[in-house]
Amino acid sequence: NGRMPRAQILLQLRELSREIPSGIASGGETTELDPRRNPDPRRNRPLVGAADPTEGGEGGGAQTISKLEEQVATLSEALAKTQLDSRQKSEAAGRKAEGLLERAEAAEAEVLERMQLIGDYMAEAETANSKVGLLEGELSEVRRNYGARIKQLVGAAKSLEDEVAR
Repeated sequence: NGRMPRAQILLQLRELSREIPSGIASGGETTELDPRRNPDPRRNRPLVGAADPTEGGEGGGAQTISKLEEQVATLSEALAKTQLDSRQKSEAAGRKAEGLLERAEAAEAEVLERMQLIGDYMAEAETANSKVGLLEGELSEVRRNYGARIKQLVGAAKSLEDEVAR
């Protein structure tokens, strides 16, 4: 997408900060930046608009310093943009994580509430089953008592019929 990665920008800034003082100390001679004289591939990136240091001439060192300063400013701006993008992405991810955490906490609370309701319903069902058991026992006893009473009444009615028949 045309943007330099943050690590590459930082590396170039560090290299430039080392190269500027050494270029000034050598009177503008920046042979360490010349790919023909420095085989290190990390330093063989051409400077944006830099003059060839082998051409010499008055003001060559000042031009090189000026070009280096421009490149430092450009790299600093690119770094700032990259940092801003990273910060914005981080904040967006943080907001999304907070939203997901809130949703998870709400879901957890709802699950706990439903579990409590299920527990309450189970306790009520257990109580109802217990009452049904007691009522069934009472009904059985009532049936037994009425059965005995009906037998007694049938026996008494038979006795009365026998008495009436005599």
